[in-house]
Amino acid sequence: MTIIQSARSGSKTELDFLTPRQKRRLDPTSRMVLGVLHALLPIEEDALLFYASTSGAQDLQLALQSQFHQEGEIHPATFSVSVFNGPIGQATVLLHLPLPYTALSVSDHKVGPAFTLARSTLMAGRAKTVVLLIAEGPVPDLYKPLAPEEDLEPFALGFKLALDGEGRRVPEVWYGQDFTEDDLLEAMQA
Repeated sequence: MTIIQSARSGSKTELDFLTPRQKRRLDPTSRMVLGVLHALLPIEEDALLFYASTSGAQDLQLALQSQFHQEGEIHPATFSVSVFNGPIGQATVLLHLPLPYTALSVSDHKVGPAFTLARSTLMAGRAKTVVLLIAEGPVPDLYKPLAPEEDLEPFALGFKLALDGEGRRVPEVWYGQDFTEDDLLEAMQA
């Protein structure tokens, strides 16, 4: 498998192509995912998108749980962006990308299975191009004392992948079940 293009985004992602109203409605995780996906444009119209995260948008999930605890109900608008696939869903809508996507929950920051899924999708001929997005949003203040220090820095990574083509080969170690986001960040900086 070949990396055709890659991109990285942090919590200070600028989104100059959006209106101020659109920017205000984005949570930090969605902002980073949108920034990475925008950097990977153009994306072929027959591409498939995969979004992987260990915890999704924790800040939105905490707000949703707090609202339910305090009010005894959940408002539909709050729920719609708090679900696990919210960031990739918002990104495809705002970028006008009518592409199918799959949201994956990876355990303990192990992203190897996400690369395995991307590779198997390409090998099965389901798509010529796959876009894999990996994101971890900011840890809410309430959770920070419980989170390992390395989990506190939010980020988003994106890869446009093809079975063959111009670009650099994906290292085989990236398919390992124990391959983590930290390993990926190190490999990108090398």
